[in-house]
Amino acid sequence: MILSKQFIEQEIKTQKWGQRLKKFINKNAELEGDSYHIDKESWDNFLVDVGIKKMRGVGDVIAKVTKAVGIQPCGGCQKRRKKLNERMKFE
Repeated sequence: MILSKQFIEQEIKTQKWGQRLKKFINKNAELEGDSYHIDKESWDNFLVDVGIKKMRGVGDVIAKVTKAVGIQPCGGCQKRRKKLNERMKFE
């Protein structure tokens, strides 16, 4: 997924979750020219985490609860989140 640098910088300045976006971009995006390249799944997970997108399934619920109690996600956590969302979707 490609997002313009200008769009990201504007969102960081204007959104209440701007600092979370800045951390996310620093950790997950690669800047190429005037655009950020971001893994679509990581971006979708971020949008769910900040409340822009609805939770897709049980994996998103577990991710939100564990983060709320202070457990930081790892690579394995992201894989489990994806699998649980695929198997137990909210529809």
